[in-house]
Amino acid sequence: LRLTSIAPWQFDRRLLDLFNSGRLCRHFHLSLQSGCNATLARMRRPYSIEDFAGLVGEIRARLPRAAITTDVIVGFTGETDEEFETTLAFCERLGFSKIHAFPYSLRPGTEAATMPGQIAHETKRKRMGRILTVAECAERSFWEAQVGTEVEILWERRKNGHWLGMSDNYIRVLTSHPRSANQLERSFLARTL
Repeated sequence: LRLTSIAPWQFDRRLLDLFNSGRLCRHFHLSLQSGCNATLARMRRPYSIEDFAGLVGEIRARLPRAAITTDVIVGFTGETDEEFETTLAFCERLGFSKIHAFPYSLRPGTEAATMPGQIAHETKRKRMGRILTVAECAERSFWEAQVGTEVEILWERRKNGHWLGMSDNYIRVLTSHPRSANQLERSFLARTL
């Protein structure tokens, strides 16, 4: 079982005890949205970056090889250059295994749509480029740290002469050796592409 999109303020620490059963994938998708407290406050998020970092620390202490993925919105109304830099630094420090980044898009009828400080499209585009660079580096670092470790893989399908699968800690894997679809297998990760 793979859990997805857990709101950080709703994460019950008792959930970590369930991972001893081996039935849950070592993957947590925790929606960050911003790595800056001032931006989170404007977003009306009920947590701080300190709370978020504490949760990530607890997960990693219990499950050191777990994948921690997140969502980040860049260019939210009122986001200053300094706030964006704070978000970048926070994402680099936490070393997510994957960051899904999105530019803020104005939604008519929302409070954010009427707030002052709308961010120009070009500024959002530049910020997206920078956060995607951080995301790519973090993902590559996570993959490389997993080389030589044992993971559980769900083999999914054959494509272009290879079998594709997903590890329990959210790494896309492939092999040229024969496998069976929808089968679980424990295996060592040999290398990254």
